[in-house]
Amino acid sequence: MRVDAIVYFFWISLTVSGCLALSLRRAHQLHFPLDLFFSITGWLLIAVPVGARLFHVFYEEPAYYWESPIRILQIWRGGFVYYGGTIGGLLFCLIYFLKPRERTFWQTADFLTPVLCLGTGVGRWACFYQGCCFGRELHTFWAVHGRHPTQLYTFFWEFLLFFLLLKFEKKHWKDGSLFLFWISASAFGRFIVEFYRADFRGDMILGFSVSQIISLGIILLSGLIFGMKNFKTQIVSRQ
Repeated sequence: MRVDAIVYFFWISLTVSGCLALSLRRAHQLHFPLDLFFSITGWLLIAVPVGARLFHVFYEEPAYYWESPIRILQIWRGGFVYYGGTIGGLLFCLIYFLKPRERTFWQTADFLTPVLCLGTGVGRWACFYQGCCFGRELHTFWAVHGRHPTQLYTFFWEFLLFFLLLKFEKKHWKDGSLFLFWISASAFGRFIVEFYRADFRGDMILGFSVSQIISLGIILLSGLIFGMKNFKTQIVSRQ
């Protein structure tokens, strides 16, 4: 295994471990059910990387893996897609919460949101160390090896969102509002950063990358859900 791959997985491991510790602390502070906490985080540790891997395999380089399917298991060679992990995690949660739990899907999403945001940003340092997700050529003082440090752009954006989320949480944003704000704001940041990326991420569609199209879909869908939830709340409050 290459040194950069070791550093990548080491950093990801540290990030995940730190996020789990922070989530556990929040669970105690916010009186979130511990059995639900351990159950949902345990399953997400499986669903997210599996989704991230499968999206890469079946979209970005299907021919490469079709030649030798055993390569799918060679994760040390890289090949994870952020939105694949997001979709995998969301699909699992939607299925998981079909059965009544101690907290609803939206309550659990709001609880996890600040930590997911922080993990998304800090995790990008792994990409920075490995050199993946690199940007286009840039000739200015903040360039890194002559390129846009797109990994760090994402880190700073998510770091800003993290503090905004903590502020909004204190204002008692609930019933999914915190989660919907983050996922749409994060998608907006991803949409912008994609313009500065130079690594291969699949075929372009109408001049946009697949990640940008997914970002737009997330922004529109989260906005629609937010509007519907608020409209429902207003109707109920008037009754």
